[in-house]
Amino acid sequence: MSIISWAARRQIEALSDSVSLTLGYISNPTNSCNMRSSAYNGFLQEHGLLDYLSTEDEMDHNLQEAMGAYIREKGNFAIREHKAPSQINDASYDFGQERSGAGWNKLANFVITSAFVRLLGATETFETDMLKALLYYRPNGLLGPDAEQIDVKADERVLREEPKMENSTDFYEYPPVWTWLRKHAYTNTERRKILKNVFKLENKIDGYNNSHIDEWYEMRNAIAHGRKIVELTLKDYCDVETYSIKVVSHYEEECKQKMRLII
Repeated sequence: MSIISWAARRQIEALSDSVSLTLGYISNPTNSCNMRSSAYNGFLQEHGLLDYLSTEDEMDHNLQEAMGAYIREKGNFAIREHKAPSQINDASYDFGQERSGAGWNKLANFVITSAFVRLLGATETFETDMLKALLYYRPNGLLGPDAEQIDVKADERVLREEPKMENSTDFYEYPPVWTWLRKHAYTNTERRKILKNVFKLENKIDGYNNSHIDEWYEMRNAIAHGRKIVELTLKDYCDVETYSIKVVSHYEEECKQKMRLII
């Protein structure tokens, strides 16, 4: 087996180990000597793998083996294609586990980094929803004297981009400009340029500088694209969660004060 193909298979295998072992502990947190529970069988049925567990031995509840049996059948793989050797002569270390940051001995890191990716995604989605609401409710900013301004509360349907039917008439239509801006809004740099240049809203969070935040996104990209190992502690995760909450609070106040928009 060549080193490039081997490295890819090892990376896939490390991720599979992390998924199967983590879900195995969650769905059947009993001692391995215990028989499969009905709840565990229900979990396997829900995920389409019950038929791939051994029926000969009720003690056998290895989720890894069930996943492996399904993958080999689905892909018509031989064992050598599905399971990569732990080492080959051309490699000085295990590329797969190094790049994935996963494996049977890295379950905590697998869970933390997976949540880390989604946490930054939640922050981005919040900013995108906010921009969508600003373009709908305040496309030209605040107009007229301050005394005539009133607070406006963002409606759920604006976020979901669904029309609200009122007397058989579409009550909501998202701004045409959103069709053009949508792709731009999905990148951090472009989205924040729009917020700053059009609505005078800046992402300045006390205690966090751009280089620190950029480093998190570099880590996120490394995880998502399998470029290199990224190891995070729970403390690291909590730091990012703190930042995400502060972003929401910051923009919540900015929109209310500058745009009279309650998001």
